[in-house]
Amino acid sequence: MTDDPLMPHYARVDQSPPQMQARLVAYLDRAAVQPAIAEARALAAEAMHVKPGHRVLDGGCGLGEEACSLALLVGPEGRVEGVDNSRSMLALAAHRHARWRETHPDAGDVRFTAGDLARLDYPAGTFDAVRCERTLQHLLDAERVIAELVRVTRPQGRICLVDTDWESLVFDGLPAEVMTPMLWRLRHHSVMSNPAMGRTLRSRLRRAGCGSWSAIR
Repeated sequence: MTDDPLMPHYARVDQSPPQMQARLVAYLDRAAVQPAIAEARALAAEAMHVKPGHRVLDGGCGLGEEACSLALLVGPEGRVEGVDNSRSMLALAAHRHARWRETHPDAGDVRFTAGDLARLDYPAGTFDAVRCERTLQHLLDAERVIAELVRVTRPQGRICLVDTDWESLVFDGLPAEVMTPMLWRLRHHSVMSNPAMGRTLRSRLRRAGCGSWSAIR
């Protein structure tokens, strides 16, 4: 495996060299405090209608910061399940959650579990709300993952998918040949599995059997 700083390894974090893992963690920490991402997460939480006592799934939870935020909404009677395929990310998420929990005793229970989003170990209709953020773009089996996320959402529950359409990125006044190397590769060499995921979420959800949907821009 190449140690290329431009090559995303989110679908195989644990197989990446330690220095690459450190870079991914640093990037995720920087991204989490970006106003655009914070706003998208707030809108997503509102759209999911999370209430006290709810059980919520955060698919591809990464470092777990959003799982903790949702735990404040579900309260002491609720639970948030964070699932990710990276044990190293989950270990860091659990460590951070333990420290966070000391100052948030009234939050709901948060559990971090290593697992495959395409084969979730939950019965159908387990969750009142399900979210998956900036994960599907990295997965070869995105259709199967979406079907699983829909399966474990209860009837009349809410599922919220947040992802990026990298192929639509443009810069006013800049020709493609002078775009940054990362964006050039994302658009023209498809270094991720689904660079146009963001604009295909609606059709994918409909194929997975969702009866109603809304788009948040």
